[in-house]
Amino acid sequence: MRLERRGFLRTRKWQIERELATLRIVDDTVFGRPSVERFGTEQAALDRFEALVQRQLDQGYTVVARHEPDPDPHPLEAILREATIAPEDWAEGSFIAPPAPIPIPPAIALEPAPAARDPALEAAIIDADEDATWRVYADWLLAQGDPLGAHINRCMDDPGPPDRSAEPGQDTEQTIRARPAWFGEALCRHLARGGHNCFRLELRRGFIHRAWVGVGWDREPDLRPLLAALLDSPAARFLRGLQLGLAELDDVNHYEHLVPLLRERAPLLALEELVVGAFAYPEETEISWTEVGDIGALPGCCPRLRSLRVRGGQIELGRLAHPTLERLTIESGGLNLSALRSVLDAELPRLRELELWLGDAGYGAEAQLHDFDALFGGERFPALEVLRLRNAEISDELAAALARSKLLPRLRVLDLSMGTLHAPGAAVLRAQRDRFAHLERLDLRDNYLDDSDAQALASPTVLTGEQRQVYVHPGVEPARYVSVGE
Repeated sequence: MRLERRGFLRTRKWQIERELATLRIVDDTVFGRPSVERFGTEQAALDRFEALVQRQLDQGYTVVARHEPDPDPHPLEAILREATIAPEDWAEGSFIAPPAPIPIPPAIALEPAPAARDPALEAAIIDADEDATWRVYADWLLAQGDPLGAHINRCMDDPGPPDRSAEPGQDTEQTIRARPAWFGEALCRHLARGGHNCFRLELRRGFIHRAWVGVGWDREPDLRPLLAALLDSPAARFLRGLQLGLAELDDVNHYEHLVPLLRERAPLLALEELVVGAFAYPEETEISWTEVGDIGALPGCCPRLRSLRVRGGQIELGRLAHPTLERLTIESGGLNLSALRSVLDAELPRLRELELWLGDAGYGAEAQLHDFDALFGGERFPALEVLRLRNAEISDELAAALARSKLLPRLRVLDLSMGTLHAPGAAVLRAQRDRFAHLERLDLRDNYLDDSDAQALASPTVLTGEQRQVYVHPGVEPARYVSVGE
């Protein structure tokens, strides 16, 4: 159960879960670290659970989410069903908040047959993820006596109802019913001992299409064996999307130690979308409590990578070059200069969308306006058409520089939200309105525009939305802060 209490500056979050005679509690007022209470009986744990929830309610918290336990979590096929996710719950490039289990009727597990392999056909599927190619692959499998071919055909013939949010497609149900061990011995071992909360899987044509994997206070404590089990699963042969949630619990969350594991399994030929830092903040950890580390080798492990998203601080990317990358997002409470330079000096000929959260100097942000000279001069990223420079302490300066830049006419979308934009930047945008008029969207939300500037700038294509108030405290100079620092 998750509860929240809204305050003037931030929303306090508190979460409690009961598993038999054990309670696990996360309170963001004590740094978001879990506490565990164990009792002699389930009734004693339930009484304590109810007392703690009532205490929070008395303090002004409200319930925002409830967790209902799986009534039958033990059979392997039921566990696999709980780990699956419908495609509409996975927006491309977004972070997964693990959803409620998808209800699928109970099924009987069958013994899997050995899976036949044909590198040429598998390469064709990676190159062209189309039904016709999959039909050829399915026919070849049937010719080899592998029932997976019939399963692939069934998944394509009956993909399920259009509204998959109400009922899962037959693809997921048939895969779990036909061959649960198809997911691999190691992955099934983790799932069977309670690790299903560590995974969220989207299945397509019988294979894992996208996956989220992460540790947590109610999950397993080490991401490496979980990630290895996922990548080694036969069902992940055509994995297109991978999101890495929390990697550490006992220390600072970081991802550098995962690089050797991914390099050992490179090349990940089908992978097109990679998210490093797919955790919820501040519920699981703060962005700046995550030291991403040196992950510069990861893009090279994925020759067909189209989207890379990184969340955290202390990011090192090294020399960044990739022939197919189209979207790059770095979300940070304080973007260090070396990471910024790695991005702005990168060789990314197909990059269409760039999003940078620059952050707070108090949390490591080092960006200066002159760092963007080459980008604004039109010398970088010939395909760029969407630019999001968010969460910046220099929002006013960025707006003024963009107004006179060679880059601006090439852009379709410009996003300066979550920053410190106020009267000086608003004056530039109003005076240079014609320079920005071609944009399909200009996002100025979550800044410090006063009512008159917000009303003057707002239009169907200019989003002003909610604005923040200058922080004023007795004896302290009025201050403007970015949306995300810590």
